[in-house]
Order: sequence, then structure tokens, then C-alpha cells
Amino acid sequence: QALHNNDSSLIDYCFSVEDEELIANTVNKLQESKLVGLVDKIVERIDLNKSNFYPLIWLKYTLHYHSKFLIKRPDTASKLAPLISLLEKRTMSFDQISRLKGKLDMILSIEDDLKRKK
Repeated sequence: QALHNNDSSLIDYCFSVEDEELIANTVNKLQESKLVGLVDKIVERIDLNKSNFYPLIWLKYTLHYHSKFLIKRPDTASKLAPLISLLEKRTMSFDQISRLKGKLDMILSIEDDLKRKK
């Protein structure tokens, strides 16, 4: 209904829902004619507020249930490009941070062992 009426406040309310089961059921029942509009709204909301990742839960289930439909559409890649770029930037340093954390954990573990042996 929010997509059909293009009701921004209702769309924002929907994107604030944290109940993944409810989101999954809603997205699963969504008509294909509404999917492109949903993807547009997800990208738009993330672009407006880059720290609000609740719409990504909607995207997760949209891709899960409707990827066959979206893959067939030639405009899907271009619609998702800004979101892909944002996620790439957010995860770029993940490997480095993970390696640093692993090394730090190892050093702290060795120090704990040495203290216990004294």
C-alpha cells in the first residue's frame, strides 16, 4: 500500500520495522510490478541516510525471493549501482581491520599466558 500510494511517511515506517519474519513475509507476497519501486525506495532511503541500514533488510529479502525477476530486468544493475558502491566503501577496510584484530588478540593471549606462568 505504501508503494502503491507512494506514501513517504508510510514507506519510512515500513523501513523502520525490525521484525525480519514480517519483512520476509511481506516481500515474499509482493507483486512483481511493485518490486522495482521497492528497490528504488530502498536505494533512495539509504542514499538519504547512509547510517540507516534497515532498508537493507528489505533488500535482502527482495533479492532472496525475487532475484530471478530482477536479474531479467536490464535496469537492475544501474539501480543498485549506488548501493553497491556504498557497501564497497563501507567494507573496504574490513579485511585490514580483521587481520589487525586477530593479531591484537594473539598478542594479548600470549601476554595473558605469560602472566599466568609467573
